[in-house]
Amino acid sequence: MPSLSQVQIIGHLGGDAEKKLVDTNTVVTFSVAVSGRGQVGQKTTTWYRVSAWNKVAEGIQPHLLKGSLVYVNGRLELRPWTTANGEERLSLDVAAQTVLLLTKAEPKPDEEFLR
Repeated sequence: MPSLSQVQIIGHLGGDAEKKLVDTNTVVTFSVAVSGRGQVGQKTTTWYRVSAWNKVAEGIQPHLLKGSLVYVNGRLELRPWTTANGEERLSLDVAAQTVLLLTKAEPKPDEEFLR
């Protein structure tokens, strides 16, 4: 029987995307905030950690700036990690298969340049 793990999110980037090389693979990581309303009408924000690999990552990374509105389609992955205190934790991350830039954030002026 086939199975499916898929998530679609639209939200704003919490910071500029970071690009790294892992072995010979390119990976771009970023966080996306998705806002909504809770049960009693209170504003809620859910943060998603997203990673995009190789072809998906290479072209989009320079455009993923803090505040940009993005659409992400991917699958959920459970990722173990260890805190600074040595505690084992789990994180539910999104492995992006598609990343679309919906709006572009304006880059902030360099404060050093303005002084």
